[in-house]
Amino acid sequence: MTAASLVRTLRTLFGRQRSPILVPGLHGLPGGYPCVAGGGDLEVALPPGLTLADALAVNRDGQRADGITRIDDDGTVWLTARAQVGLKRAFGVGWDRLAPHTMTVLADDLSQRLHPNAGER
Repeated sequence: MTAASLVRTLRTLFGRQRSPILVPGLHGLPGGYPCVAGGGDLEVALPPGLTLADALAVNRDGQRADGITRIDDDGTVWLTARAQVGLKRAFGVGWDRLAPHTMTVLADDLSQRLHPNAGER
């Protein structure tokens, strides 16, 4: 999904015609932001009456609803207490954060919890 989103964003950004697009992570900000892009130019296009600070607040509220407290500059995702409880109930793990350098190990761990006999024949 991330790659597909990136391809769509780049096609729109470098296309000849300016088009509206939702850009995820604009300038490193959380969430997506409505923009107009084309010809290598990108311009934020918020609805009338909505400031960038308002849009940022909406996205931060959305993150919390998705179980994310914050995302550090290095990409570490910190989980809300509710998300931590959900992981513990569903998978028996009590992670409070997900760091990029640990993703492969965490994915393998979850895979084993979901499919404990996957490696056996």
